[in-house]
Amino acid sequence: MSAWYFRMVFYSAPKRNDKLRICLSAFADQLVSYIGYLQQIQLHSKSIQGWQKMHSQSGKSIWIALLAFICLIGLIFFAQIHTANAGLEKSRENAQRQASSQSKVPVKLSPVTKRQFLKTINVYGKVESYQSALVAPKISGVVEKLFVDEGSRVEKGKTRLFEIDNLKLQQKVDNARQNISIVLAVEKERKALLRKAQIDLDKKSKSYTRYKSLLEKQAITQDSFDNHEADYLSAVAEVEHKKAILELGQAEAKQAVINLQMTEKDLADSIVIAPIDGYISEKYIEIGEMGQPGKPAFKIDNTEKLQISAFIPAEYSSSITQDKTEAELTLYGEVLTPKLKVTYASPVIDAKMHIFEIKCLVEAGTHNLKPGQSLQMRLLIHEQSAITVPTRALVESSDECAIFICENGIARKLSVKRGEEFEGFTEIKEPELLIGSTVITEGQFMIKDNLPVTVIE
Repeated sequence: MSAWYFRMVFYSAPKRNDKLRICLSAFADQLVSYIGYLQQIQLHSKSIQGWQKMHSQSGKSIWIALLAFICLIGLIFFAQIHTANAGLEKSRENAQRQASSQSKVPVKLSPVTKRQFLKTINVYGKVESYQSALVAPKISGVVEKLFVDEGSRVEKGKTRLFEIDNLKLQQKVDNARQNISIVLAVEKERKALLRKAQIDLDKKSKSYTRYKSLLEKQAITQDSFDNHEADYLSAVAEVEHKKAILELGQAEAKQAVINLQMTEKDLADSIVIAPIDGYISEKYIEIGEMGQPGKPAFKIDNTEKLQISAFIPAEYSSSITQDKTEAELTLYGEVLTPKLKVTYASPVIDAKMHIFEIKCLVEAGTHNLKPGQSLQMRLLIHEQSAITVPTRALVESSDECAIFICENGIARKLSVKRGEEFEGFTEIKEPELLIGSTVITEGQFMIKDNLPVTVIE
């Protein structure tokens, strides 16, 4: 092995390891000198004894040289591995940089803006008749006739709806009237008898007065006076009796009149008249069934005016003003015009549900609405200034709402607290965003946090 061989091995190391290469080269020169020295000793030895003597003197030097040679080989191996690893790491970084450059997701940006934001409340409303009535029988009885059916137009105070036990009640009225006639005739007779008794009393009263005067003059006996006094008192009692009978008859006459009035009322109530204008929307009874007070037979809806009813969370009770707050309606995806005003806001909040009711009056023919329809209502509360981003920039999941902002070509994910939405923009309540910064509005669903992106126009 020669010095030239070792130098070639060490100088084959990359230039980035120049210091290590120079040190190893110097060490190789020293090692070669030792080896040359040993070779000269071996050549000039003339006998075995001489060689052994020389060998004993230089034994330590030989072992030192061998140990140094082994260390040198280890250093060479370490240098080669270190060089290979450094090259591999550099190649890997270059490959990742190249792959990252090739996999950049194209995105579009939009600026964060400050806008005049119209605060709204979105609820569902139900269309109802402004006026409706559930019509029930006023008396109990069998339904004999129905004069209307579902869909029939009815007029308040004129249209007959149904009839209950009319014939039976008519007979009761006739009987009551006949009874009054009888009672009045009896009363007339009793009045005549009273007049007769009164005439008899007047006559006997005069006789009683005359006989009393004669008794005082002792012109008649006491027994004769007592007989005339008894006749007088009997006449007084008869008049009182006739008066009592007459008063009883008069009371019976009054009761007969009351009975007639009651039966006439029942007869009138047996025919039920429409209480409001409108249409028969529902029918709950048929001919032959038993009608009862409180059990509806028909429902009438007045569709000339409608109202929209909705229930609002209690927290907005102070934000809604009657006859001032406007409501925008959306029916089957179509926004209806014009807007309506809240005509009623309940002053009472439901303690269990924590809601209160509002109503909007709809004039006839407006929006072509019908009772029973459901629609969306957007209550316009007030305007306010807010930091907004395009709604399409939001990335929402079950537990998070986030946006991606772009900083120096790198996408940064930012969790946000959203507010109201209006005309394609959403209010960002937290965190506070700088006006003019940019958010990713296209491509955000294909990227992750801290990944490079390519901005396209």
